[in-house]
Amino acid sequence: MVKVLLTGGYSSSIGLEVIHQLLHNNIQVVVVDELKEIDPIFPLSIVPYYQQKIDKSSLLKILVKEQATIIIHLKQEKILDSIKDSFDASENNIAATIDVLEASAAANVKKIIFFSSISVYGESEELLTENSPLQPLQFEGVSKKIEEQYIKNYHALYGLTYTILRFAAIHEPNKKDELTEKECVYIKDGATAIIASLHQGDNEFFNILSTSAMADKIRISTEKAKKLLHWKPSACSFLPDNKIYKD
Repeated sequence: MVKVLLTGGYSSSIGLEVIHQLLHNNIQVVVVDELKEIDPIFPLSIVPYYQQKIDKSSLLKILVKEQATIIIHLKQEKILDSIKDSFDASENNIAATIDVLEASAAANVKKIIFFSSISVYGESEELLTENSPLQPLQFEGVSKKIEEQYIKNYHALYGLTYTILRFAAIHEPNKKDELTEKECVYIKDGATAIIASLHQGDNEFFNILSTSAMADKIRISTEKAKKLLHWKPSACSFLPDNKIYKD
């Protein structure tokens, strides 16, 4: 039986949507996060919640107690523009991922699903696939590249199965948000990709972004996710100034 431990489940909108979709699919889920106040729509009797920072010892105890078989690792600190703040956040994110991997290996977790970013590719005018070289320019991309490498190493050392999802910038379809980038992914699209990875896409990398009305200008290919995960993204709406708006 599949039972999921979700890190950072209450810290982001996509985490909440993942919980919704897991429950809709009758999959048990346990959440580990740092928020003291949690969404009341998920009773603790249905979604057990552990309010704490991620560290190997605590996470291992939870994994053993809850008998979770898959970890969805969403927890991350936001990486800001300041060099010092960016460095600190990157260090914390890398350390947290290592703790998740250590606990996973010790508890014989079957699989980890990792929330990565298309920022690992850096800037390029060419169409980027999962096999394109990773040349990140931003701290987020550098951090994610390092975390991805650790995950591959733990697979080689301990046989830990993984799926790495490289997300575009996330936007919610019910908000009037805007973004000066051509790539985006809807909350539901992103969560659907995560759910699809529970039983597919073992030891693979996937680009995750929603379809665009300016598809000819999108530089990231999602054909692999569509083929191997059977994932069908929705359409983002773009205006001529390349700003994304949601109705």
